[in-house]
Amino acid sequence: MKEEHVPVVPLVEAVMRRWNGVMLRRQRRGRAVIFRYVSDVFYRGRLDLSESPDAKLDTPAKYGDLPDEILASDKALVWVEVGGRRKAGGGSYYNVEEAGLAVWLYLRLLEYGAVERAVILVTYRGQELLLRRAINELRRVKGGPSGWDVVYTVNKFQGREADVVIYSAVHNEVHDALKDYRRFNVAISRARVKAVVLSSLGSNADNLPWMLAYKKTAFKVDANALRMPREVRQAIRTAESRLEKSGIR
Repeated sequence: MKEEHVPVVPLVEAVMRRWNGVMLRRQRRGRAVIFRYVSDVFYRGRLDLSESPDAKLDTPAKYGDLPDEILASDKALVWVEVGGRRKAGGGSYYNVEEAGLAVWLYLRLLEYGAVERAVILVTYRGQELLLRRAINELRRVKGGPSGWDVVYTVNKFQGREADVVIYSAVHNEVHDALKDYRRFNVAISRARVKAVVLSSLGSNADNLPWMLAYKKTAFKVDANALRMPREVRQAIRTAESRLEKSGIR
């Protein structure tokens, strides 16, 4: 679970061959390591980088468990191998295992008073609805913001940012939506302080140069076969049941 720092510039050309857009210089304020990754991989190192003095996440790490490890203040980029499986429903996809871990992290941020600084981004509408409903189930007891204010698809969150971004890739195979590197670029570049990628892709992620570069740079955590707290499992089951009955709408 060691954090690796390796050069990712050689992967830039593989990415840029897929893009005919206009190269822009943008100045972003936040943790330099996040924007260095974005700059090197997606913009050939041409982004102006600026470290913000307030770009930090102070979490007390009261429990010393996996959520505390993922949310540790000294880890700006985190890659979590979840080992889940995507499910199809209502014309979209969702991943119960990734959703469970995202909700657990949400609850921990809520407890630590940092949830207002965080957002959960997802690839698919199905995962968006599953997470929103699960968070709203827990909100009845735990309080906190509505799931509709916490969870978004990447496309809906363009142009906005948050201190903490938790991104659920959802699929366990390389799907068309994941082949568009711009979606991953948007997801990671929304984060000012910490970006956490929840992945069930395993070695399939290595076939996407931008994800491989992220994995090599990030602190890696293995969450395969992780048992979620009972309240999280219950909220996800209720949300999934409602999703199966009502579909994606």
